[in-house]
Order: sequence, then C-alpha cells, then structure tokens
Amino acid sequence: MKEQEQRKSLRKDKRGFTGLEAAIVLTAFVVVAAVFSYVVLNAGFFTTQKSKEVIHTSVEQATSSAELAGNVIGHGWQYGLCG
Repeated sequence: MKEQEQRKSLRKDKRGFTGLEAAIVLTAFVVVAAVFSYVVLNAGFFTTQKSKEVIHTSVEQATSSAELAGNVIGHGWQYGLCG
C-alpha cells in the first residue's frame, strides 16, 4: 500500500527533469549553435570575398598608366649658371 502511494506522489511531482527532456534541450542548443556558426562563417566568407574584390580593383586603378591631356611645357635650370 505504501509503495502505491509513493508512485502516485512521484507522478504528481512535476518538478523533475528527466533524461529525455535534458537530451531534447541539449539537441536544441546544438542545433542553434550550428545555425549561428553557419551564419557567422558565411558572413565572414562574404566579407573576405568583397575585400578581395576591392583590393583587386584598387590595385588595377593604382597601376594604370598616366595619360597626358594637352601640351607639356618644361623650364630648364642648369647648375653653375647664375643670373
């Protein structure tokens, strides 16, 4: 009789955290962490790709040749000649 009462009191006690519930919560944390890391890594790869494109474009612009538009006038000065 006492054993039957103990079982009833255990069933009524909802404060316990079973192993199955713990496994479900752990799985949820792992899934959320995996999704978060995937998003962060993709953002990093995207940023890296964009920075490579910017560097490539800036190097192309910096190494392009200068082109003259108009006349070039030069004034000479020689050493040793004074006024």
